[in-house]
Amino acid sequence: MKIESLAVDLDALTMFYHACSGCPQDVFCCCARYDICINTREMERVVAYFPQVARYVPQLMTDDGFDNVFEEIDKDLFRIDTRDDDLCVFAYHQQRETRCALHRVALEQDLPIHVLKPGACLLWPLALSETAPYTLSMHVDAPRFACNHPRPKQKSLHPSIHAIITTVFGQEFAHEVTEAVRQGLASVELVPQRNYAL
Repeated sequence: MKIESLAVDLDALTMFYHACSGCPQDVFCCCARYDICINTREMERVVAYFPQVARYVPQLMTDDGFDNVFEEIDKDLFRIDTRDDDLCVFAYHQQRETRCALHRVALEQDLPIHVLKPGACLLWPLALSETAPYTLSMHVDAPRFACNHPRPKQKSLHPSIHAIITTVFGQEFAHEVTEAVRQGLASVELVPQRNYAL
C-alpha cells in the first residue's frame, strides 16, 4: 500500500532510545505480545527460506516438508502463528535470549532485513496507525520493554530510531525527519519514499 502522506510525531520519536540485542528468555518480549500479519507476497518470500529458517526453529519441519504457520484472516492477509508459550513461531533462544530466525537468516543470506522480516517487526518500537490519516509515533507499549529507555528531550533522533526510520521509509524520509527535529518542530507531515510496515 502506498502512503501519500504520513504525519510524524517528532516529540514522541525523540523521547526514547532503543537497543535490541535479544530479550532475556524470562522478560516481557515483543515477540510474544502482538499478532503479526503479512501479505501473500511477504509470506511467499518467507516460505522460500524455510529450509534455512528451520535450522533455528526445527519445529517448522514435518515428515513431509514444513508446517503451515500462517492463518488466513482476510483476503491477502495472514497472521503468523504463535507457540504454546505465546512466542512467534519464528522466535528461537540463543544463550538464554529470544531472537528472530527471520532476521538471522536475512543477515546470513546477505539480504536486506525487510525481505524476510515483517514490517511491524522492522518498525518496532515505532508504530504506524492502521488507518488514514496515517501517523508515525512510538508504540504505546514501548516504555514497558527493556529495550526502550527514556532520554532527555533534545533536537535529535537517537541513532537507533534514525536507523529504523531509514530502513522502513527510506534515507530521504529519515533526513527530512531529522531536519524537522533539528528545527524544533513537534510534528511534521511528509511523503515516505517507501513503506515496509503496511
